[in-house]
Amino acid sequence: FRFVSDQLLVVTVPTNASSGVLRLISSSQNVSAGTLTVASRGTAAPTITVVEPYVVSPGAVLRVQGSNIGAASVVRIAGLDAVFSVTGRNALSLTLPLNANNGKVTVITPGGTATSSGTVTMPPRLQTTSTEGGRGGTVVLLGENLADVTSVSLNGVSITPSAKALTSVSFVVPSNAVSGSGFVTGPGGVSSTFTFTLLPPPVLNAFSLSVKVGDTVTLSGSNLQGVTNVLIGTVAATSLSSTSTTVTFVVPTGAKTGTVTFTGAAGTVVSSSTLTVLAPPVITGMTPTSGKTGTTVTITGTGLTGATVTVGTKTATKSTNTATQIKFKIPSGLAKGTYTVKVVTANGETTRTFKVT
Repeated sequence: FRFVSDQLLVVTVPTNASSGVLRLISSSQNVSAGTLTVASRGTAAPTITVVEPYVVSPGAVLRVQGSNIGAASVVRIAGLDAVFSVTGRNALSLTLPLNANNGKVTVITPGGTATSSGTVTMPPRLQTTSTEGGRGGTVVLLGENLADVTSVSLNGVSITPSAKALTSVSFVVPSNAVSGSGFVTGPGGVSSTFTFTLLPPPVLNAFSLSVKVGDTVTLSGSNLQGVTNVLIGTVAATSLSSTSTTVTFVVPTGAKTGTVTFTGAAGTVVSSSTLTVLAPPVITGMTPTSGKTGTTVTITGTGLTGATVTVGTKTATKSTNTATQIKFKIPSGLAKGTYTVKVVTANGETTRTFKVT
């Protein structure tokens, strides 16, 4: 308390005070000054009316004003807990975490939760300091607070991001790009710069290969690093890997003879050679589908040349085998039941079922 005059004392209410009798005590007196009602702090719903500044950098201090926020237990920015201090019943300050991202301020009190109407924005932060790519290739930059990046600047040319997330932003290298430097821009400002090295375009050496579905293929060339996509005709290959001089992939189901298109860090290249994909056997019909052992069965289809036919675990005897037809007998010694008929060629296999009666 503070003595002002014989008729006036100024008393500061302690933070842990509750309603009750206010007594004045001296060496000679102990008298009641009446009942003091202490309003409950923090039980009323909080609101946020002012956050300043709105454009800041991590580590900066924000001032937050509103109502009933002095009893805050948690303060967050974009969902991330922040260190804060209460500066009054309706005010507090918070220090932005170093890994903070753009977002709203949230204050949690016993009375509820308040969220700022505006978004606090910070500059994007790049961890990538140098990168490389070819014209038409995709470059990925890593960092923090990148989800709201609006543009990538490369040697003064503005590029719209092709993809972005909190920790990465991607762009396609334009056709007129050259080596140099760049930065990214977001609502909160610009990032640090990165250096960019333009790679020569990729080259695939000529090849002469016949393969089947499931085969692993390795092609050679130059500037093939950073594989992201390989197409055989229009079908995407699987299990991709590459170095600067080789690219390896598995021939996918559905692939047909065609050129190979490769997209990597240095750009896109289409082979001058054709990759021959040997067609696996295909069964379009089988008659009959049931009968006794010794029954003659006719299979029609494509790619059947040189096939081996098994029924269950027994190899069948063929009387005819062309590219489009096989005739064989159901082997003896099979008990009644349903068996798998497997047709195997050098290019793959296919199956049907036959019921021995």
